[in-house]
Amino acid sequence: MTGAGRGAHRAATVVVADDEPHVVDYLSTLLELEGFVVVGTATDADGVVQLAHRLEPNVALLDLRMPGGGLEAARLIGSLSSTTKIVIFSSATDEDDLVPLLRAGIDGYVVKGSPPERLVEAINAALAGDGYLAPRVNRFAMAQLSNRLLAEEQVAMRSMRLRQKINLAIAQSSFSVVFQPIIDCHRDIAVAAEALTRFPERGHTAPQWLADAESVGLLVPLELALAATALLELPNLDPGVAMAINVSPTTVVSGRLHEVLTGVPVDRVILEITEHAPVDDYKAVRSALSRWREKGLRIAVDDAGGGYSSFAHILELSPELIKLDTSLIRDLHTSPHRQALVRAVISFAEEMHVQVVAEGVEAEAELTELRRLGAHFAQGFHLGRPRSLDEQSELAPTVDLRTPAPDVDRHARATSDSPNAV
Repeated sequence: MTGAGRGAHRAATVVVADDEPHVVDYLSTLLELEGFVVVGTATDADGVVQLAHRLEPNVALLDLRMPGGGLEAARLIGSLSSTTKIVIFSSATDEDDLVPLLRAGIDGYVVKGSPPERLVEAINAALAGDGYLAPRVNRFAMAQLSNRLLAEEQVAMRSMRLRQKINLAIAQSSFSVVFQPIIDCHRDIAVAAEALTRFPERGHTAPQWLADAESVGLLVPLELALAATALLELPNLDPGVAMAINVSPTTVVSGRLHEVLTGVPVDRVILEITEHAPVDDYKAVRSALSRWREKGLRIAVDDAGGGYSSFAHILELSPELIKLDTSLIRDLHTSPHRQALVRAVISFAEEMHVQVVAEGVEAEAELTELRRLGAHFAQGFHLGRPRSLDEQSELAPTVDLRTPAPDVDRHARATSDSPNAV
């Protein structure tokens, strides 16, 4: 031993933890010969944490693989004492633990089997605030850092390309809008049309575009562009047919709805609240919608029955329309459980003077069952596929959507010719 550790840190106090007694004895002797004061030893994580908490040593020397784990001990000691430096020693095979150890705030890492002066050097460096990694561990750390920087660069490049693609799509309006009719269940007439977006990129759906836009902070501009393009078609719809457009709560509270709704007859517009992310502030959503609802804008909550959030939307937003999720409608005529849930939602809606739209109707038997249960409106491939307005003669004028639905028993209404209103 050269005595390199003697000097400035001669009186530094150390606690040592290892589950092998002969290792503890060796380390204690080594450190004392170098002028350190070993004030306690332990054989497991709990023991050394208690020692560190009670004695507040200058250094805690920890075996990574002792019972209870050196990583957990490092985390606890770091939270209990900001002045205790933590030096880990372990075998080279433990290098994969380096990243979580560094996150835990260790001050040094020495590989077992290194020359004794390495350990002394690590402790002295930790005490000086410099930190120390054994050469083999340092090489691993550099490789980890290089991999992380490469991964971050790849993420940044992907985000940049996504932003460019989405901004270009917005600027060039490189998407189209199609409309799917919403049908009165009992009179088989179209009373509204939902605007749906189609992008030219094959295999990349509108929900994927929206998810990409959200990931790079462009969800609001993209949704506003889609809504504006759809609303340009509103004059081409008969005055008796409403238009439903989809927006997220994020766009609602952005303060930018006026960009697409100003100058539009909003009493012919249904705003479908979609779920890209949980709503953190329903008060803000209600506030952003209030001025438009006063002018006749109606709110629909999408995908009711598809998850908890949709029911939270219903309770918090008091919509005019509830859209039943496709999962409830599929094979409705053969599923007593689905029938019971749909009946319950319809009953709740009628108590709240809200109307129900069943989405995803793909068979006549499903439509028949919906009529029996008292659903007001339906939408799906069986009733009309999404197409351009030029292809949709069925969206001809038929009913004034502002006429309230008659207050009749829902079972009687299933066979009545009385009009309903979206």
